[in-house]
Amino acid sequence: ILNKLKFKSVSSRIKKLLKERKLETSAKKITSLLVVLDIDRYDNIADFHRLAKDFQIPDINYKLIVFSSNKKFIKTYTGRLFTYNKLGWKGVVKDSEIKQVLNTPVDLLINYYDRERVALALLSATAKSKFRVGFPTINRSLNDLIIDCDLQDFELFKSEMVKYLKVLNKL
Repeated sequence: ILNKLKFKSVSSRIKKLLKERKLETSAKKITSLLVVLDIDRYDNIADFHRLAKDFQIPDINYKLIVFSSNKKFIKTYTGRLFTYNKLGWKGVVKDSEIKQVLNTPVDLLINYYDRERVALALLSATAKSKFRVGFPTINRSLNDLIIDCDLQDFELFKSEMVKYLKVLNKL
């Protein structure tokens, strides 16, 4: 029962954050990138490192937050990892490093997940991003650009995203 109440309080926070968000309309080129990744569904982290290099984003301006509910993975992963244990009441992120990343403004947020998870939605809604890209199977208000493809087809996702970012003068 406590988890349901906690998730309800987090959901309320997400709704509030999405209402307060203002869409960035400038055609400023992308110089910073944050990826929120559900590693339980797609585990090729190297694809995102290559994407950042392709976008000529300096390492210091590229951040990756990984979410997992897999206990074996949680024990072995050494990067920025968000789990349900790091999710507090009313949508508080209890990990100071992740909180700092989310509070740092970025030009592009890629929501690379295709299933509704309150923890992933909170990360996406909390991030200080100017432009957001993701999949149609999640809350559509989390993204400014929606790419309708299979999560496992990273190359198609990347090519479609690049095509539209060029049209929007962001690349």
